[in-house]
Amino acid sequence: RGAATGEGDANKRQVVVLGVTGSGKSTLVNSLAGCTLVRLSAEEADGLGVDRDSLRVQTPAEGGPREPVTEIGHGTESMTAVLRPIDIGSGEVVVWDAPGFGDTKGAEVNIANAVNLCKLLATSQAGGLVVVVVVD
Repeated sequence: RGAATGEGDANKRQVVVLGVTGSGKSTLVNSLAGCTLVRLSAEEADGLGVDRDSLRVQTPAEGGPREPVTEIGHGTESMTAVLRPIDIGSGEVVVWDAPGFGDTKGAEVNIANAVNLCKLLATSQAGGLVVVVVVD
């Protein structure tokens, strides 16, 4: 399947989650996939140097229903490097997790991600395209 074209998923609705780095895009994608979200413990938050209201996925070993479908970043360092489709367990929808606007990986990565997003927007057909913008 093409990284940004949705090939193989032509009959599914494409949902792209966009927003600035650190706004909660990957957290939303994990939630849409049925993951259980829990607050970081005080020790986890303090160890990462982030707010104690930050969330993480509860793993199956901890009683959660599934492993994370995409890594959640904490703080201003971006975790999602490229636009990629995520299987959320729906036969009708493909959710795309996108790097944040103002990504911390540099201008080249921002340009490449903009090109890939344009390709996805240009090739989405079938069930249409829904864009979700997460605002911090």
